[in-house]
Amino acid sequence: MSGTVGDNTARASGVIASAGGGGAWTLISTQTASSDTEIDFTTLSADYLDFKVIGSGCRPSNADQTMQVRFFDTTPTIITSSEYVFGMNGRNSGGSNNTNNADPDSSMITASPTWKWENHTKGSLWFEANFSAIHNAAQFPLMNISTIFYGEDAYAEPSTGGGALEQPIAVGGIRFFPGGGTIVEGEFTLYGRKIT
Repeated sequence: MSGTVGDNTARASGVIASAGGGGAWTLISTQTASSDTEIDFTTLSADYLDFKVIGSGCRPSNADQTMQVRFFDTTPTIITSSEYVFGMNGRNSGGSNNTNNADPDSSMITASPTWKWENHTKGSLWFEANFSAIHNAAQFPLMNISTIFYGEDAYAEPSTGGGALEQPIAVGGIRFFPGGGTIVEGEFTLYGRKIT
């Protein structure tokens, strides 16, 4: 706690607590999907070291889809070449554990090939994806992600994993898109983390 009252916040209990410094996530922007083929975040300020995107209630137009991720360079041009790697692990629609990985691929797929992101209203996708090494042009940009949705076979289908672009670049944006069709609905929220 700081010695200066102006640097602190009062709690309902009457206890004065530090207002906090670096390390907290700051809301940057939210996009609402409405039959969009992709959701792009292309304002990744250098004020932030890391980024997080939370997706809530995301539903595709077509059945049996996967949510996929690509990066933009700083021009910003989307990178579609087969330089992505990823690995996922979780429970599939048959109720058994499954893994999925690729090296290389043209995007980072966020589920197993046997998992089916369905377009019914009772099983929308929720995910939380963290991105690091975004502004460091000497490192590969990284993603780690956790997802869950309720499949048509009456299973909750969680997965965790991550991926990278095997290209040392500064990233200018992040794209989320389904393997086919559109994203009918869903909220995509971008956060940034400062360290000072």
